[in-house]
Amino acid sequence: MRTDGQVPQRNIWITQWSSYQKVTLLEMMPVRSFNDVTKWLARNHAGSQREFAEAMNKRAAELRMKNSYFVNAHGLTEEGQYSTARDMMRRACAS
Repeated sequence: MRTDGQVPQRNIWITQWSSYQKVTLLEMMPVRSFNDVTKWLARNHAGSQREFAEAMNKRAAELRMKNSYFVNAHGLTEEGQYSTARDMMRRACAS
């Protein structure tokens, strides 16, 4: 039995020599939830996925998202990561 957090990863298979415009990746990520794109954007923005998660947690605190804690950039289930629909609504409204 699967839970909502147990979804298969999606990838567009970015390789070291792939060439994409950043705006294209930003457009693709939320629509298809490409996890390799999300990881690349996290490293590009913050230097590492861990540092990106820390930045996400800082922003979550600023938005008063009291029931969320992030440990990865893509949102797939990982120990210690949690959130609520209400918190995600706060984040979406802030965008």
